[in-house]
Amino acid sequence: MASTAFPPFPLQQISPQNLQLPPLDAGPPPGRDSPLSSLSSLDAYQASLHPIGKPQLSSRDALGTYFMWHVRPLHRGMCRALILSLFITLVWTYLARDLYHYANDYPTWFGVFDSFPVILWFAGLTLNNMLLGYLILPRVVPDKVSGTKGHVVRTLVHFLMYSTLLISGETFAYHVLGISNNMDYPGLPICDCLHAPAFMKVVYFLLGPLSQALWYYIPNVEGQTAARRLARYKRERERENLPAVDALETGTLSLSVPDVIEEVPVRDSERDSDMDSEREIDTLPPCLSPCLSREEGSAM
Repeated sequence: MASTAFPPFPLQQISPQNLQLPPLDAGPPPGRDSPLSSLSSLDAYQASLHPIGKPQLSSRDALGTYFMWHVRPLHRGMCRALILSLFITLVWTYLARDLYHYANDYPTWFGVFDSFPVILWFAGLTLNNMLLGYLILPRVVPDKVSGTKGHVVRTLVHFLMYSTLLISGETFAYHVLGISNNMDYPGLPICDCLHAPAFMKVVYFLLGPLSQALWYYIPNVEGQTAARRLARYKRERERENLPAVDALETGTLSLSVPDVIEEVPVRDSERDSDMDSEREIDTLPPCLSPCLSREEGSAM
């Protein structure tokens, strides 16, 4: 057997300075909560854990880890935001199709949807979900504020940010770009924008929070459905006195090891085939019995 030659260990790298490892409870480096927040922090964190030599993760592994922790959740959230924004935009522009009359003639899609409000609402609601709900709101209101108080605080903060952006956009579009509705409706008292009926103004201020609430509600429904299925599965396993599945707070699942391993039942067909094989061995001719005994002895 060929022996594998290993390179000599560089003893000159060992010194009291580079052997000062961080304590076990040191935690992640300063910055965001996760040590995998960026490639630089990832390299620094790995270098602090392994001071001798280079970090353990290669550049390809670091990019893959960064993708799993940041790009993939962002991609899923963006897809959900795009679908919800498109759905709400189409429903609203269809219901208010007789209230949009602009000075410029914009093309109409399918003879029903005005292209200009569809594009603006779709882009605005998508930015509302991704920019406000995904990037800014979690940093303004941390996850430590949970429960009913957390929902109320997040809703109020999001409504204030969305209303500020809506009024700023409407003011810029009306006074700078000259985009206005041909129908004579009074605007807001101070900024003189958003010339629309009263109920239409209310809907304008509610579409953003509605889209954000649906964007958060859909993952919660999926989690509640999975929790109900898990609870039903655990009840069924408890009735059968079998090991159940325990759900951890982090969302992972762990199987509990059973104390007693049940005997696997043998089907009748398998038992009959075993009995037939035993009968064949018992009915062997006397001349083959020494060979059989020799084989059994060698197997032992």
